[in-house]
Amino acid sequence: MTILTKPAASGEPGIVDKLKVLLPHWVEHNDQHLAELRRWRRALRDHAPLAASMMDLAITQLEEAGRALAAAGDELGADARDGDTSRHGGHGAV
Repeated sequence: MTILTKPAASGEPGIVDKLKVLLPHWVEHNDQHLAELRRWRRALRDHAPLAASMMDLAITQLEEAGRALAAAGDELGADARDGDTSRHGGHGAV
């Protein structure tokens, strides 16, 4: 029996249920970081073009990470509106 199919303890949500909430939250959190990185990259562009270029690479990789997290959420049937983890203990624990 794998961690995904192992029954949850009585009354506790299973790992898939937790991830259906956490993955949209992580996508949203990643998007917030991307917006901030883009602002900093624009500010840096005239002062340190090479560093700004490196930030472009990081931004591209974070965009890809966001797409992968969203795809994982889609695969599990997560609802993008479920990204509020305040009622689920923050970033969550396995």
